[in-house]
Amino acid sequence: VITCNDSGEPTCIVKDGINGFIVEPNPKKIAEKINFFIENPEIAKKMGEVGFESIKDITWGNVVNKLLGT
Repeated sequence: VITCNDSGEPTCIVKDGINGFIVEPNPKKIAEKINFFIENPEIAKKMGEVGFESIKDITWGNVVNKLLGT
C-alpha cells in the first residue's frame, strides 16, 4: 500500500515501511515508492502479506458491530 500522509484513516492502518508506505502527497514521492516495489518484488510481496494480516479482521460486520457497540 502506498498512501499519503494527508489521507486520514489509511495512515492509521498503514505502518510506514512495514505493511506499506506513507508519503507526502507529491507525485514524485509516490512514483519513488512505486519504483521501489517494482525493483524489490520480494519486499513488496512481504509487505503485502503483512498488510493482509493487519486488515483481515476489518470486515463490514466488525465495523458495524463496533459502531453499534455490540
